[in-house]
Amino acid sequence: MQSDNSHSSKPMWFELFWLSALALFLELLIIRWLASEIRAFTIFKNFPLIACYVGLGMGFMQANNNTQLVKFFPSLLLMLVILILSADRTGITRMLTPGLAWGGLENAWIDAAHPAPAAISSPTYYICFSIIAFFGLLVLVAIIMASLGQRLGQLFNQGTPLQSYLINLLGSVFGIAGFSLLSLLCTPPLIWVAVCCSAAALLFRHNKLNIAILLTVIVSIAALPSKNIFSSEQNPRSHIVWSPYHRIDIAPYDIDTAKGEKKEIGYQFSANKGYLQQALNLSDNFVSTLIEPARKRVESFRLDQYELPYLFCHPPYCSHHG
Repeated sequence: MQSDNSHSSKPMWFELFWLSALALFLELLIIRWLASEIRAFTIFKNFPLIACYVGLGMGFMQANNNTQLVKFFPSLLLMLVILILSADRTGITRMLTPGLAWGGLENAWIDAAHPAPAAISSPTYYICFSIIAFFGLLVLVAIIMASLGQRLGQLFNQGTPLQSYLINLLGSVFGIAGFSLLSLLCTPPLIWVAVCCSAAALLFRHNKLNIAILLTVIVSIAALPSKNIFSSEQNPRSHIVWSPYHRIDIAPYDIDTAKGEKKEIGYQFSANKGYLQQALNLSDNFVSTLIEPARKRVESFRLDQYELPYLFCHPPYCSHHG
């Protein structure tokens, strides 16, 4: 019996290490990606974290169950990826989020950003839709993590507690470091998902169906990239930048001139699909190149947004920019 354990220990330790790394890598991926694509999870970022913890714990509790949940992992991951990729089209991106106010269901669910049209025209329907979508995504995340957690629990039972925990800890650190490095390099979700699916493919290398599903996951995100929130036929120059922490949407900000043409005056930014700010060129040299009435509009904007406080400031404590 001892010889059998020593003979099979190497594959078991490798799978435990790799699966631990995959679980923590995927946990960070889910938390980061959901917060970038769905406004509710930008505000309530701890909910996906809790769902991951609960899912892993529930999976460990099912370690002695004969049903192998891990075989459903690729299909569940594909389902989550499709829901995230279609968030703009289904309305999940701007679904209502749980608030702290009391006094009826309408007051308990608020939207920190701009509400979707359906939230205004049919508030009761949209509240119900938001509740189902919000908690449905959390349940799906928990089930995905449970499928990995059950297999981790089974691998734990094959070794001594101290050795199993050590390998699990090393693998978890490896997974965290891997995702942190990809974030530091400002990589997009396509790279995150491709690395995750490649790591999972190593565990499912003997199952052609699951390998095909994992490839479908990568193809799906490559074929359906997320659109810039500023993108339109009139503004095709917009693009997305993935910083180490946020998704940043960037687009040139144009102003109409008297001749019906557009002149670029700066850029507009959003963070995680929520409007952030505009960076505009309001210098005297630039404004002087504009044609009326564009120049008057920019000068008026510069005055009431930036220069007005200086009109009430006494020199030499402050100086007027213009």
